[in-house]
Amino acid sequence: MLKVDEVLNVRLIPVLGPALLIEYLTEEHTIPLSILLCESGLTAQEVMDTSTRIPASKFIKLIKYALRITQNNGLGILLGQSLGPNSFQSMGHAAISQANLRDSLRLIILYYKTTAYLTEVLLIEQDGFAVFRIKPLVYLGEAESFIIDLVISGFIAELTKFNFPTSMLKLFLAKPKPDYFEDYFTQLTNSVKFNAEHHEVHFPKAWLDRPVVTEYEIDCDESLIDICNKNLVRAERLINTVERIKDSLRQASGQMPSLEDVAASYHQSTRSLQRALKVEGYSFRQLIEDIRKERSQHLLLQTKMTIVEIALELGYSDPPNFTRAFKHWFGCCPLHYRNQSS
Repeated sequence: MLKVDEVLNVRLIPVLGPALLIEYLTEEHTIPLSILLCESGLTAQEVMDTSTRIPASKFIKLIKYALRITQNNGLGILLGQSLGPNSFQSMGHAAISQANLRDSLRLIILYYKTTAYLTEVLLIEQDGFAVFRIKPLVYLGEAESFIIDLVISGFIAELTKFNFPTSMLKLFLAKPKPDYFEDYFTQLTNSVKFNAEHHEVHFPKAWLDRPVVTEYEIDCDESLIDICNKNLVRAERLINTVERIKDSLRQASGQMPSLEDVAASYHQSTRSLQRALKVEGYSFRQLIEDIRKERSQHLLLQTKMTIVEIALELGYSDPPNFTRAFKHWFGCCPLHYRNQSS
């Protein structure tokens, strides 16, 4: 079985998320800091330095411990509800000082990777309503539910602070109904649909043009945006070529992009891209294999798609070829793997 750590040991994320969870656990559950550091493998210096980036696997360990020690699978919802603009430092301050909700969300989306690098957020405008969508960037295993809950709950908490009524929200979750499903209704909104196609919050499109009304008094001067831009440049610099291309491939549906397509998207020649990958010990073919292996596990365990549908989703025109590849990766056929895991 592909372990989550195989992907997340090499993925560096901002320490902000783990730091917020540690703060919540020490204050709300009186768990000693020393225990949380020991369980996660973090150091006090890493947690206190907001510019630090840590292996994402440490955050996953912390999440697993938090869920186990609190015995509350809805912990992500509660943590999200406890957050405010101050939790996200310069990005949070810049977001609430924008002219309207649309500008605020666009700013959050632009600088999101300076505070999180396991998910991405999107704003989609449709007829009559707007969609705030959360997409995992990597396979997160059992921690995915916590992380999605955290992002969605934090978003809805901000809407509440901006005086937008939660009664008009519709929540869609791309997962089965969990044992703590009532928390979504009591903490977030009265309209929740499980087993949806995406993780989304729908709200009236007219809200986007409304000013952000908040008790916080912060003027958005150029220095705030300058700090956000510097943080973004720093975050981009820390993402190596392999991770950058893997993220692009993870977003592909059906036929995987070719080397030429990926090189063109980064304004590079194929030779330049191949050289950059070689320096990091990879070939483009290996990246394709890694992503197919990673996504095959996710689709088998997290969806009800058939083997044929998964094969097509991964770009295999002939499903038996997918089955052979899967046996090579995991030592058994896809159906046996799914049944064994469940």
